[in-house]
Amino acid sequence: MTYEQYEDAIVGLLAMPGVSVTVLPHEAALVEMRATARPQLYVIINGSNLGEPESMGMTAQRETLQCEIFIRAKARRGRLGIFDLYGKISERLLGRKLPDAVTPIAFSQFGYVAGIQNNWQYALTFSFDTYRVEADSDETEAVGRIKRITIQTNEP
Repeated sequence: MTYEQYEDAIVGLLAMPGVSVTVLPHEAALVEMRATARPQLYVIINGSNLGEPESMGMTAQRETLQCEIFIRAKARRGRLGIFDLYGKISERLLGRKLPDAVTPIAFSQFGYVAGIQNNWQYALTFSFDTYRVEADSDETEAVGRIKRITIQTNEP
């Protein structure tokens, strides 16, 4: 799956009544602190860590996707406040294994980002592992992939 497909899958899992859940449209949506009519969740995959390449007839590389959900609400407590939303997100995501993922979702950090005039913003970071696999050969490639490496040495 692509990053966009993973973001869309997470948005789908987080859909709930009374809450706006979207992929982060632009960083400005987070920077501008403004009153929120209803709680908002913004989902973003903001990078990944790549493991050592593995080769078994094809090249595959384990990738840990680093994701973040920005949570905005008028209140920190109570029905659909920050902590209520955190609980609902945990129920929907923690331990869930997405399609093509190798590991289930694991949370790494949850904390305060900003707050002004009783409008709060917190962030939840989480990750899961997938595999990046070598693409099938493409006939249009000008240069093919190296399939075999040989080393020649000039030893006496």
